[in-house]
Amino acid sequence: MCPACLTTMALIAASTSSTGGLTALAMKKLRGQAGQKNRPTPSPSKET
Repeated sequence: MCPACLTTMALIAASTSSTGGLTALAMKKLRGQAGQKNRPTPSPSKET
């Protein structure tokens, strides 16, 4: 392949992986906040 084609493929691969990483990070942050709201508060256990 020509150097221009290799460079283009490398740029496409890098932008795809960085976008995927940013999306995963955003989902982790959003899911972490939403998950805390939906959890019931633990009730104290009764010792017998």
